Amino acid sequence: GYCETEFREELKEMFRKLMYGPLVFLFTDAHVVEESFLDIINNILTIGMQPDLYDDDEKDTVCNEIRIAAKQAGIVETSENLWNFFIETC
Repeated sequence: GYCETEFREELKEMFRKLMYGPLVFLFTDAHVVEESFLDIINNILTIGMQPDLYDDDEKDTVCNEIRIAAKQAGIVETSENLWNFFIETC
């Protein structure tokens, strides 16, 4: 069945798509398969990201994907700055 692992992977894909433009995320009570889904959604709504959604390797990959856009936006190229740019962009 569908579990938190699959939900997290779909959220990662959603955040990647957000780098290229807006999208609609529709989540209803019928989509709550596990209670942890609500905790994740709450974190996204509150702070903009689920803190442990990405591991370090995935964060590096995302930072490399947005490096050019961040540079064009005048962001100083550090891992932390690139990651924050990604979160703010999404």
